[in-house]
Amino acid sequence: MSVRRYSLIGLSIFICLVMLYLLLSPFYSLTISNSDSMDAYFFITLKKSKIVKDGYAVAFRMPSKKVFKWKKYYELSRLKYEKGEIFLKYVGCSSGEILNTVGRSDYCDGKLLTSVPKYLFLIPQPHVKIKGFPVWHNYRIPAGYFFATCPNEYGLDSRYFGLIKESRILYNILPLRL
Repeated sequence: MSVRRYSLIGLSIFICLVMLYLLLSPFYSLTISNSDSMDAYFFITLKKSKIVKDGYAVAFRMPSKKVFKWKKYYELSRLKYEKGEIFLKYVGCSSGEILNTVGRSDYCDGKLLTSVPKYLFLIPQPHVKIKGFPVWHNYRIPAGYFFATCPNEYGLDSRYFGLIKESRILYNILPLRL
């Protein structure tokens, strides 16, 4: 085969990939996270999907930076969270399920979600009472809310900022573990 033939094959493959991207871009996109609280840095964004189901990864906006009880800790750690910033987390416990805290661990219907690290003095005390929600002891998640979790035990999740309204979800995401 000649160089010209390889060039035409390469060009046609490139054009097909561009066409495929243009067809799928209203529904999907690639998202990159700069946080190590999730178990992946690259995600496929499902723009038309807002499913709240245990284990699904979602993107949502934080209501305000006032939800953090330990504001000075996060500022000293150079963690800047502005109002409306997008967070990527997993749905750990959805509406109607029982959330329970035993010792340093959180459970949803008996399934382990997350645990507080042994060296608690390195991070602020989690499980704060925020906006009328109790500390989680046999607590049924109310309709329209979910408990957000992340795989990193030091990650910022619902242990620190409380339950999230389902209406705050922007879209679902699929982690790409490379």
